[in-house]
Order: sequence, then C-alpha cells, then structure tokens
Amino acid sequence: EMLLGSKPKFVAPPRSAARPHSAEHRHHKYGVRCGRSHHAHKGQRTLQLEEAGSRKATQLYLCVSSRGVSVRSGFTSSSPVVGEIGDGQLVRGYEAVKDKHGSLILELDSGKWVMIHKGDPSRPLLRCATEVDTYYRSVVDFDVAMRGNFVCKRPQKWISKRDTVHAVLTCRDGDGCLQARLSNGKWACVSSESTTFLREVVPGPFDYVCVSEGANLRREFELDSPIVSRLTPSQILVGKWNCIDDDGCMHTITEDGHWASVTTRQGEVLRLAHTTDDEYICVNSEPVTLRRSFAVSSLPVGHVKPSQVVRAKLTCQNENGTLRMMLEGGQWTSASSGVRTFMRPVKRVDCLYICVCPKGVSVRGSVADTSPVVAELRQDQVVHAVMSCVTAKAALRVQMDNGKWVTVHDGDPAKPMMRLMEAVDEHYWCANENGAVVQRGFSTTSTKEKKLSWGEIVRVKYSCLDEDGDVRLCLDDGMWVSAEEGLLQKVGHANRHYVCVAPKGVKLRSCMGEVGSDNAGELRLGQVVHAMLELPGKDGSSYVRLDNKLWATVHNGDPAKAVLRPAKAGQQHYVCVYPKGAYVYRDFPMNSPIMGEIQYGQKVLGVCECVNHNCDTRVKLSNGKWVSLGEAHDSRVFFKACDAEAEAAAAAAASAAGGAGA
Repeated sequence: EMLLGSKPKFVAPPRSAARPHSAEHRHHKYGVRCGRSHHAHKGQRTLQLEEAGSRKATQLYLCVSSRGVSVRSGFTSSSPVVGEIGDGQLVRGYEAVKDKHGSLILELDSGKWVMIHKGDPSRPLLRCATEVDTYYRSVVDFDVAMRGNFVCKRPQKWISKRDTVHAVLTCRDGDGCLQARLSNGKWACVSSESTTFLREVVPGPFDYVCVSEGANLRREFELDSPIVSRLTPSQILVGKWNCIDDDGCMHTITEDGHWASVTTRQGEVLRLAHTTDDEYICVNSEPVTLRRSFAVSSLPVGHVKPSQVVRAKLTCQNENGTLRMMLEGGQWTSASSGVRTFMRPVKRVDCLYICVCPKGVSVRGSVADTSPVVAELRQDQVVHAVMSCVTAKAALRVQMDNGKWVTVHDGDPAKPMMRLMEAVDEHYWCANENGAVVQRGFSTTSTKEKKLSWGEIVRVKYSCLDEDGDVRLCLDDGMWVSAEEGLLQKVGHANRHYVCVAPKGVKLRSCMGEVGSDNAGELRLGQVVHAMLELPGKDGSSYVRLDNKLWATVHNGDPAKAVLRPAKAGQQHYVCVYPKGAYVYRDFPMNSPIMGEIQYGQKVLGVCECVNHNCDTRVKLSNGKWVSLGEAHDSRVFFKACDAEAEAAAAAAASAAGGAGA
C-alpha cells in the first residue's frame, strides 16, 4: 500500500473462509474475479482483471533485494520460475494485486509475474522509481557519499561542494530519503526528511542584466557566505547553472564558481536577457535616443537616425514591458515600448523581385509607413534587393540597391505585390509537340507574342513561381513562357567529343529530329566531332548540337545501338606491350581492314579514345588509323600509355652523363 500510494482494489478474504470449488470463486480468492481457462500442458493461468481493456500505464520498479527476485509465469507462488531480476535492475509493470497471503504481486509488461513484497510493505523487494534527466550540485559543507548500489551504505566516492552530478533515476528508500542513480552508475542521497544534500540545478548559459543597486557576488550558495564583489546596475553577468533555494528564490553560479541572487524576497536582482547578433533599423520618424545604461532614465549619449542600421548584442525587457537593446558599443536604446516600435530587425539579402501588381508598387524613401513616395514600380519590372524587414504590421519590405524601399506584401504572403525570382542563365528546349506559347509579361493573361516549336532552344535568365505554383521562365529577350508539365526542359550540357561509328555515316540536320529538318551534311565513319548540347528526343532517342550549330542523332532509342559514341580527345603516347605486336585498322570497327602492324616496344601517338559496344577501348592515331588498347573478353593488353617526352629527356640526360664520365 505504501508503494502504490492507495489501497489495492482487491482484498483477500480471511483464511478461515471455506475453500470454494468453483473456478469463479477460486479466482475471487486471489483478488481477481473473472473467467478462467486452464492450460495444463503449459502450467500457466490466464488472469483477466475486471478492468480488462482499460489497463493503466506501466510503472517503473527498481529491484532493491541483494538476492534478486524470481520471475514467475503465473500469479501464484507455485507457478514455474522463468527468470530472475537482479539487484539494481529496472522492470516495468501494471497495477499490482494482493494474493491470499497478503503478498503484493506485480504483472510485468512482458506478461510474467513478480513479487513486490511478501506481506510486509516495510521490507519491499521492488521499489517505485522514476527516470529523470536532472543535474544536482552539492550545497552542504561536507562531502556527499556515492555508493555502489541502492542498499549499500559504504561510500566509494565523494561529491564535493563544487561538484555537479547528473542523475538518471530517483527512488525513495524506507526512511523516506530520496536516492538518485547517477550517470556513472553510483548512488547518492539527494535529501532526507530534514536535510537537503544535493540541489537541483538547471544548465545554462543564462545572460543577465543587473537591475538592482545591492547585488553581490558570493563565494558560496548561502546568502551569508563571504562577498567576492559587488555588481553595478546594467552590468552583464553570465550564469552557468541556476538553482532555487528553500524560499523559492533563484540563484545562479558564474563560470568562476561564484554565486549571485537572481531573485530575492525583496524582488528581482538580475533580469534575464538574450544574446543576439542581429541588425536593427530605426523605423521611427524621429531619432531614437542612445543611453549609457539599461535604465531608461540613464544619461543620453547619442541618437540613432531614422533608417539607420545598428547591430545589437543583447536584448532585455524591463519592468514596464519596454524592450531594451544593447548595441556593439555598449550603449542602450529602446527597440519598442508597449504601443510604439522604434527598431525592427533587418536581414541582409541578395535576391531579385519582380513586380506582379497590375497597378504597380510605390517606392518609398525609408522603411517607415509614413515615409514619402518617391517613385513607382511598373508591372513586370525587376529589382535587386539588398535588405529585408518585416514591419510591426507583418508587412514585408525590401531595400533596393539604390537605397529605396518597396513593399513585397502587406501582411498576407498569399497576396504578394512582388514575387521572388531566381537568376538561372540556362538553356531550355521545347519538349511539347504542340509547342509553347511565349507571352509579353509574367502574368499568364498577358499578350501572346509567339510560339516555340518542338525542339527549339531558348536561353533563360530568370525563373519565378506564379500564383498557381507553376514555374515561369523569362527569356533573354524579356518574354515569358511557362515550364509547367514539362513544356520546357533544361538542356543537358554535353561539352564532349563524339566518334561516328555508323558504317554509312550520320546525317547532319538544321534542327533536332528527323521531321521538318533539312539535310545539312554528313559525318563519316570514324570522324570526331565536338558537341555542347545533348537533348532527349521522342521515343527515348538522343540528339546533340555540334559546334557548327547542326544537329546529329546519337541513337534512336537504344543506347546500345548508338551511331555516335562519347570519346576522349587529346594527344597521348602509347607503347606496344604485347609480345606478338598489335594490328592497325583503317576505321573504328574491329572488322575493318587491317592496314599494318605495330611491333613490341614501338611507340605511337593517339589523338582520341573511344569505347566500342564490346567495352574495348579504341584509339585513333595521329595518321587517322585505329588500334585497340586491349580486348575486354580475354583481358589481353596491347598498348599502355606512356610519357614519351619524359623518357626522351631521361635518355638524353643519361647519355650526357655518360659522355661527361668518358
């Protein structure tokens, strides 16, 4: 009953009661009244509480028996033992029930049963425990012992007055003392009925501003401990740990181990502040006063002009609700009072906006609502923003690179007057068979200017999302086109060489695709060309645009049957390393006529490498013929790359050294 905190729901009848024979009465004798099913072959009993289906949450228990506690498969003491809970082990269980002998039995969350006590609540085997994540600090003049386990009395280590420990579990012992298991596995007494040994502390850091005349730094936690130094009003103090005493007053300890009162019975001594490194802009129509200290009544030392940007290092709200702000130079000013706003945070940006309001947007001289209008932005006009600010009314304003301000929205981002743009500078191609409509302005209702045909390539300089979430692209001529549903797709920049491997050559065309394009020439077998753009065509085909702006087909849907293969261009010397030598071929295919043979050790100059459909690397020589570096199917190697110039220089140096020696 002491462990549970309330009387159990089921009380066993006196032993003098007659032994019933019905299954229902037998269950009632064990404090449970329910239906019963026998499982003789398993030796288990299924117990169903009256409140089945509405079980309470599990409770954590700590084994405090040095001999451990047996775990049984059933409720009764005659049930088979299926395990054991060792000293200091934690288990979770449901609501405990008394048996006919007065013992308190607990059902574990695993379905097994364990005994809490054997009829004497003052000598429990399991005690209720609580998982915590708490820090404690010793505040007594003597060292606090750390023990090896819950019941052990012999100290193994000590907690000194300046030590901080981390507790992960708490449990009360038979004397009512609160014991804590520390993160190192040791146990320590937090408090007894009359004495507090360890006080809970909260880790910081905490920034404070001194707001009282009589604030002191003390050597110890106690108020009567020696004074180390006195704090002056507006002095900044950083607390490492916070702690509350018996009177409910908060204290903080600094990095050097000294204590200061945050609050006392007389009132507040230190006021919580917040460190910042944000920039603020003066939105007041008149200059805002800079003062020497935190107090609003302190001496003025300067002013912040309207639209002037300053950097804040600390913010703190005074007792009247005024937000005070300390600047880089140590001066203080007010950011806002209860009804007025003097300073607003700003953010440096580097982005583009486009005016989407049909009536245009007013340009003001400053960020203030009352500043005069100096110009107007037209619809579709693009501006460069360098700073943004959210006003007290949640309106977003941006400062342009000319120093003027313009409103992006008036508090509702869903109804913008300016939309954020992105500079892209990419090439796109029309992937729609029916083409894509080009319009004069950003709005989808603007005038239609022309239509892009399938495969046509355009250069895009800006992209922006419209009100429907679709991407709109601004072309280099200022016109707009939609990229929704894949109408326009980004061009892949190939920037590589290709080798024509088709025996009959590849036709060159004036535009991408076979239909509607003119025959503008032909690539010969083995010819090497350079392409900057590669585009997917219909039915999975692929095309490249060469440096001469003509188009060639890479493949017609099957990359394994490509007529143009990627190549690596560049001069490279090779040496024949195959003892029997290597053949020289007239063209790229392996079945082309053999034109000669290169002997073992002979060097050749290659100008281009290309892998064929058999994964063999073919090299085009400087004379236009082809050789194979090796054959992939049998791992034979015919040529290896070498540095002919380095070898020649080394040979010349060796020859010169030999001549000098002679």
